[in-house]
Amino acid sequence: MELNSIWKLEVKNGDEIGRVYNLTNLSKNYNSSTLTIGWLNPQNPFLNHISLAEEFTQYISQYHASLELNSHNNHWYIRDGQYRKKGGKTGWYPSTNGILLNSVFLDNSPHPLNPGDIIMIGNTSLKVIVE
Repeated sequence: MELNSIWKLEVKNGDEIGRVYNLTNLSKNYNSSTLTIGWLNPQNPFLNHISLAEEFTQYISQYHASLELNSHNNHWYIRDGQYRKKGGKTGWYPSTNGILLNSVFLDNSPHPLNPGDIIMIGNTSLKVIVE
């Protein structure tokens, strides 16, 4: 990808069809090369950088996934789970229900994203867009 490419995730299925998350802007706004994805908790809506609404099901974990930017080549990677503190111990913790990338379950190692990829988190599908 070109260094000035804009990366986005568009909700194709789920509670917020059509919503677009601009990864490039989020990364700049939070001054972070790692963005977290999780369930939209109405009591703590800013727990994650990207909070996915899920009103009628309970498949999205509060700490579901991580997106990591390699700033050398402007490429994004996705991993199942998040690095966080749990039960007093800091470490990498996987999501409850996993992530599918193009219909393949992911582990917690970084998996490269490409234009047109489909990420499934719970009942929400996100399409990778690069402009």
